[in-house]
Amino acid sequence: MNRRTRAEILESLREKERNRALILGTGAGNGLSAVAEEKGGADLIIAYATGRYRMAGRSSMTGRFAFGDANAETVRMAAELRPLVRHAPLIAGVFAQDPFRDMDAFLDELTALGYEGVQNIPGMGGQEIMEGAGCAAALEAVGYGFAREAELVRKAHRRGLLTTPYCSRPDHLKLLVEAGADVLVLHMGLTGRESDHSMVITPLERCAERINALSQLAKELDPHVIVLCHGGPIVSTVEMRYLMQRCPRLAGFYGASTIERIPVEQALMQSVRAFGALTLSSKRRV
Repeated sequence: MNRRTRAEILESLREKERNRALILGTGAGNGLSAVAEEKGGADLIIAYATGRYRMAGRSSMTGRFAFGDANAETVRMAAELRPLVRHAPLIAGVFAQDPFRDMDAFLDELTALGYEGVQNIPGMGGQEIMEGAGCAAALEAVGYGFAREAELVRKAHRRGLLTTPYCSRPDHLKLLVEAGADVLVLHMGLTGRESDHSMVITPLERCAERINALSQLAKELDPHVIVLCHGGPIVSTVEMRYLMQRCPRLAGFYGASTIERIPVEQALMQSVRAFGALTLSSKRRV
């Protein structure tokens, strides 16, 4: 394992940005995904409960339910992923609103396990897009709001961990920058094609507008912060290329379903169909 410091990771990411090379973060729900993503050149690999559930055949929305312990899952995943990921920084998905954990102690535990950074997932980074403002407001009212995620970033930053939080609102973005966020991941909502009417997917043109507005604010607050995007209609390089051409402050992409679930689903279906389409030899003897 080649563990790098926050400063070393940031210099590597900023060098890519200077060279106009896309920065790519990838979600890994299991060891096979992590190995393949690192071989493919991922700059950051994120381990989190939602990724585990997604690669178990469940919807990404499963990570929003209270049937499991998201932070315990991140701890368990360290044992599976850390021995396999040799070069890419391994980022821990942290549920900052966890009412049963002391975040200072938990961050120390994650550091000891070999994680080099944190991300606020599960969290409220894209909640209003996916679940509506009412749910977010209710959490804020009882003290489980976004301030806890900003505090997670602040504590992680003080410990020298890389911080790559999700956000989707200007007020949240300001809190994260003030807390010392290194990489802001602008959340465009659930991943899916605009043509899929069973889901509420933000139109690509609207994503470009939102990314430009939020990234401009981010750079005004901190010119050094790195801005990536995630989710929404970005299901292939086609959509990402569209955004890169229209969003000059955008430095890259955080792919979860787009990088891990969708390609695996497609490859498995194509392989099974290809074998299933074969016919037995006419010379075969029964």
